[in-house]
Amino acid sequence: MLERVYFYDEQGYIFRSESGGKFWSVSFWVPEEKKEYRKSLKTKDKVEALVRAKDTFLSVQGKIKNNIRVWDTSVSVLLEEYLEFQNIESEAGKKTKGRVGTIRSQLKHFSEFVGLNTKVNEIKDDDFLNYVSFRRKREPDVQNVTLINEKATFRNLLSFCQRKGYVSREKDWNFGVIPKQVSRRSMIDKPDLNTITRYLIYWDKKDDGKTKEQKFFIRSFILILSNTGIRFGEARRLQWKDIQTYDDYDEPTKTRHGKDVRNVRIELPYHKTKNKKHRICIGRRGDVFDNLKRFSNWTKPDDYIFVDNDTGKPIDRKVYYKLWNELIKGTQLDKSGKKYTYYCLRHTFATFKLNNGIDHISLSKILGCSVKFIEDHYGHVDVDKMRSRLTRNGNYDSNGNPIF
Repeated sequence: MLERVYFYDEQGYIFRSESGGKFWSVSFWVPEEKKEYRKSLKTKDKVEALVRAKDTFLSVQGKIKNNIRVWDTSVSVLLEEYLEFQNIESEAGKKTKGRVGTIRSQLKHFSEFVGLNTKVNEIKDDDFLNYVSFRRKREPDVQNVTLINEKATFRNLLSFCQRKGYVSREKDWNFGVIPKQVSRRSMIDKPDLNTITRYLIYWDKKDDGKTKEQKFFIRSFILILSNTGIRFGEARRLQWKDIQTYDDYDEPTKTRHGKDVRNVRIELPYHKTKNKKHRICIGRRGDVFDNLKRFSNWTKPDDYIFVDNDTGKPIDRKVYYKLWNELIKGTQLDKSGKKYTYYCLRHTFATFKLNNGIDHISLSKILGCSVKFIEDHYGHVDVDKMRSRLTRNGNYDSNGNPIF
């Protein structure tokens, strides 16, 4: 070191050396992060070097005062820490594992957009104005609701960033306005539902071993979803302690084969629901659960209902999707132009209930959503019912005018 000059009561100093080409650099200790701060000042002039060094020192002190990290964090480190935080939230019962999986998928789009090696502080607020066009170039059919959900996750990521001190509180990633599209929920129409139901009866006749076992569980899973309206993830997490089957002596019903149909009461604790609210669902086909209990090797209160019969572990998601795709192809509904998914069973349940006269408040409680959601997404059902009532045959005179 050729020369060293202290400033601010020896809180820092500037120095130069032969190896540095006689350019001045600044150095001082940052106790809050237990690291030495060093930076080239890019000048050979001592007076100018002192001015720049003091400005740098005060800038760092300003970051510390505002709880902002001195050293920039990369996007890859940020996402790793954020996902670890989400896993902790999941273990504490504040988020479902499915929700954490969704967040992980959304963050893949984030990292592709900004770059894993980018420093978080280098991300400009208006950069995200291009996010929608970026997503649509890669996935032209992406829905606005998907983009809105991704935006919400990214804003939560920003809040996490600010709490950690990686960026200032004034930081505000600007996505612009993404219009919310209110669309009808896809249901499986009655003929197609009958096709699926008939196919399920003989679905596993030619199978044996593990495949036959998995098809039995998935067939039961499909029947439960279409008769209770619970969500895919909620059904996967069901345990035997959550359900109670019973006979309805007031309105006894039978299957198409003349077997008695029992009802079921499903109690979903808050940590198993999407909106983190406890709810109770009442539905038909309690007899399906009874059959499952006779078939399953795992029937203790804390055991999961839809399991691998050898291990007792929940059936893997890949098995659900693999067998659903096989079912849709086997019924040839894949050629119908309709994109049926497990979630369509929930919407089918909701539509049938509305057609049968259930009120919006009761249905919202069963489904675990708001009355407004029912009105926005299933309002067409009410319109169809009104049209039916308004166009019923009545008494008309010879000129075609109605007689009241």
